Amino acid sequence: MKKFLRIILLAYLVAGCAVVRPRYVPETDMQKNNLQGAILRTESRYLNLDGRSIDDPGRTTEFDILIVSQYNERGNIVTEETYGDGGERLTKRDLYIYDSTGTRLLSSEYHDLLNNTITWMHYKYDGRGRLDAYHPVGNEWTALYRYRSRGYPASLTTIAGDTVNSRKVFRYDRRGRLKSDSYGSYVTRYEYHTSGTLRSASNRSQVELYDRNGDMVKTVVYITTHGEDGSTEVEEGITEAFYEYDERGNWTVRRLVSDGETYGAWVRKIEYRE
Repeated sequence: MKKFLRIILLAYLVAGCAVVRPRYVPETDMQKNNLQGAILRTESRYLNLDGRSIDDPGRTTEFDILIVSQYNERGNIVTEETYGDGGERLTKRDLYIYDSTGTRLLSSEYHDLLNNTITWMHYKYDGRGRLDAYHPVGNEWTALYRYRSRGYPASLTTIAGDTVNSRKVFRYDRRGRLKSDSYGSYVTRYEYHTSGTLRSASNRSQVELYDRNGDMVKTVVYITTHGEDGSTEVEEGITEAFYEYDERGNWTVRRLVSDGETYGAWVRKIEYRE
């Protein structure tokens, strides 16, 4: 009988250990952008394919965009520049400053729509090295993080003085994967492939579907219109994405299709450190 109880207890302990949530490790910018390998720089150009081919785009349009991102050796962005008006005019620049351990200390944002001013963001960490708060220098609002056990972010609250402007709450499954995040009643839920990569993200406004590589392959946007007679109509806007990849497994072309028509594409050049 004692041997049987020991076996049951051992099985219980093994099962319990199998579902212990791993310690939280923040993602790098490369991981967030689903990039593989040691990357130095990317150039991502959006082409509005209005009567032109992706292979020979010819003229640019006002909807064309160019985003240039520079990464450090730890996989985080150092600078990111966005060019609008056909990819010719600098409209936004982000700069990130790190210490010797790779911790982000400051960031600055230039945006041509913000009176050409530069906004500096200051980051503060707690005694465990976790991001505790960040706020724009010279501005009254602050974003505060609170954490669960094993380092998982529990909430992100934005305050201005004594006023709470917003609060985002995070929930996780037993494997430590993000299960949902919510702003009040606005909830986004996440599901995963058996391999562990993200399969879907959905809320009342849209659904995003991902392949096993982690790339988004379909987006469904719900558009609600209200008639003068009080009626409500919900329409679906569906976009599918089709990819071409390099030998490292990173996409270089992302075609966007809606109603059977390829209306746009992202073309990405990747410069590796190796």
